[in-house]
This record gives sequence, structure tokens and C-alpha cells, in this order.
Amino acid sequence: QNFTDSVTTAIQEAFADAQQRQNTEVTENHLLAAFLKNPEGYFFSLLTNLGTTPANLIQKVQQELGRQPTFSGQAQPPAASRNLQSRITEAQAIAQKWNDTYTSSDHFLISYWKNGGEPFS
Repeated sequence: QNFTDSVTTAIQEAFADAQQRQNTEVTENHLLAAFLKNPEGYFFSLLTNLGTTPANLIQKVQQELGRQPTFSGQAQPPAASRNLQSRITEAQAIAQKWNDTYTSSDHFLISYWKNGGEPFS
């Protein structure tokens, strides 16, 4: 898959976070938390420039992650949730529509913004 380095890193961090939390699935909120992790990163910077408070969004994302189902007993590697798969597919479709070779943070931000849902609702 043609992801930029920052997107590849965020996806890896999302899976690692879900594994550490013993979640049964990796959700779009795990990925959003990974994108927001870096205060110097694209998501954080752009949301700040748009007049939002990323710290509030991070808090909501963390609350949502705390509600995710976990394995009892021996944890298994988490699977990508249907919503995460849809988010990735949509970001890739946006990249294709824009004739971009790589799927980047821009495409994911548009996907999150368009679709709302927790924690954007």
C-alpha cells in the first residue's frame, strides 16, 4: 500500500496501542490518537490553525479508547475494525481522486472531517 512514512508510522502505532491495551480491535480512534500524538505533526498543527483545541479532541479519543472491548486472559493480536478499514479505504479513494501517488495525513484528515462520528460528533 502506498502510504507516506507518517501514515505508516501512525498505523503501526495504532496497532501497537491496541495491542498494549489488549483491545480486540484496532479502531479509527486508535489511528486518530496516533495522528494526534505528535504536537508538531500535521493533524495537531492543522487543527490548532483551524481554531480547535486538539487537547480536547485527544481527551475524547482517550475516553473512547477506554471503552473499547479487551481480551480477558491471553491477549491476541487485535484485528482492524470495520470502521478503520472504511477510513483507510476512503482516504485511499481521496488520494486517488486527487491523483496523488501516496495516501497521506491530508487524506485521512479529510476522511475524519467528512464522516464525523466519535469523537467528532
